[in-house]
Amino acid sequence: MLEARNVSKTYGAIRAVDDVSLRVDAGCIYGVIGPNGAGKSTLFRLLSGFDRPDAGQITFGAHRRIETLTAFQRARLGLMRTFQELEVFPELTAGEILTTAALLRTSLAQARERARAVAADFEIPWSALPAELGPGMLRRIELARCIVAEPRIVLFDEVMAGLTMQEADFMMRRIADLHESGVAVVVVEHVMHVVRTLCRHIYVMASGRLIAEGGPNEIARDPNVIAAYLGKRAGARLA
Repeated sequence: MLEARNVSKTYGAIRAVDDVSLRVDAGCIYGVIGPNGAGKSTLFRLLSGFDRPDAGQITFGAHRRIETLTAFQRARLGLMRTFQELEVFPELTAGEILTTAALLRTSLAQARERARAVAADFEIPWSALPAELGPGMLRRIELARCIVAEPRIVLFDEVMAGLTMQEADFMMRRIADLHESGVAVVVVEHVMHVVRTLCRHIYVMASGRLIAEGGPNEIARDPNVIAAYLGKRAGARLA
């Protein structure tokens, strides 16, 4: 569904993403892990259209090249993402935020109807402003905003950041439900409990490069991953 081939990106003297190739299909939840500065978020920016690679190809769907498309054009194709830092319109209510996202696919009346249904399902207060809500509810809005836009694939960038265990469990259940509905899912995450619970195939990055990939048990035992990121204790927990 989504494939990056030999993708690279340099900022000044920093090679943030260095010749990375990966593939994402609808039948699996993928994880991307690695230490801070590994290039994970930059890779998401390249995949989602918020930046363009200096080299390499990105294809989506039936081998369509998308590396020159804007983020909006990729969203229209069904490629959605969330952000490490919560990105919402502070002057809009929760309902208006969801309705705006749903307009990507349909008319205003239908967008509002779909947004109300998803808001009710997620127990999101329709008339509340973002400033009135906590991090857990704002993360719900971010996930719901992707869902109302009827995505084919969603890239989750540290969506559990700042959440309580109960809030994180809610998000994990909803991401699993999204995957079960046929949407492809990729998760960048530092919380190993989330990675172990959700992901069946994991890509590991360090210093901008892809250093390993495989199932959780394979990754947990990989000496390169242990040395670069997990350490022996975290590797044992992941296994």
